[in-house]
Amino acid sequence: MKNIIFMPFINDVDHGQKWRNDLERDFLAADGSALTREIKTIREKKGDTKTYADEKDYYADLHTKKSERQKMWINCLIEHTAELFRGYLDRQKSEDAAFTKKTVVCALPEFFWRDINDNDKHTDDINFYHKPLYLETARDILTEDNALMGLTEDYPNMIFFAGTVMWKIINPENHKNEEILNSLIVYAEGKYKETLTKHNVSFIDGFYDANQRLVKNKVGKGGNDGNLVTKFNGLDFTYDICLDFMHRANQNDFNERPRPLSAKFCSKKGISSIDVNVLIAAGMPVNGKYIEENTFSSVFLRCDGLCKPYGQALIRSCGSDGAAVKLIEINPQ
Repeated sequence: MKNIIFMPFINDVDHGQKWRNDLERDFLAADGSALTREIKTIREKKGDTKTYADEKDYYADLHTKKSERQKMWINCLIEHTAELFRGYLDRQKSEDAAFTKKTVVCALPEFFWRDINDNDKHTDDINFYHKPLYLETARDILTEDNALMGLTEDYPNMIFFAGTVMWKIINPENHKNEEILNSLIVYAEGKYKETLTKHNVSFIDGFYDANQRLVKNKVGKGGNDGNLVTKFNGLDFTYDICLDFMHRANQNDFNERPRPLSAKFCSKKGISSIDVNVLIAAGMPVNGKYIEENTFSSVFLRCDGLCKPYGQALIRSCGSDGAAVKLIEINPQ
């Protein structure tokens, strides 16, 4: 197996979270200020029958302006994130003569891509609320040419597990009848490569209160037709999103032994070994014993947006084929 360099974004309070929050604040004060004022004006007219005789017209105007700001914001976040990673990649390439012969795995945590919650929606009744993007924003910005995708073209030995995006499809007839989904984006070789939608939803996903009671009844889940294995740079990768790594057919059946969804997929497809298992999470600490007993991979890589260690790289005791993994933390200052 080739040597691997793992470069996870470190989403701690003092650095990663602060970096993102500062970026959002600066965006709202500058490039996003005009659209934010327009959005606020529209919200203030909700229920004003002189302006909006039909509530659908109100939501149509609101969605139009929010969509414009979403695309501007996500483009801003992409550009700054790519710049951050590029600095680390350039430095590593200049310091390591064998850099281009290694497989580089970059990662962002779960819930990294989400809308700006400028009106403090659900801050009083939902724990860990993540305001979703609209499908067209996620599709047009995150799956089309962008700066993160460009990194994988400039560094062809790099695959980017670019975190998850919270998204929904707008229902113009009934905005309360919408599902919110959580999907992982993967880039490689200068293009959008894969999307995986999360299957198992927990109280961290932004639908539940502090007592784990459902508040927002818009829970969307992935289907059973997704691909959980991808080939890159001569290696077989599989991947999971947070609670999917401890998957049960029925999450309330504690008699069922939990196993990674990726491992179940591999068993179903007759795949007996995997080179690298990537876990993108927010609050999914995993011990070595569980990994040894339940995964097919030689190497396990974890990027977690909530629990320490925020970046983790382990080599299983069996089947490693002499693999070596170097962990380089992407830590915004």
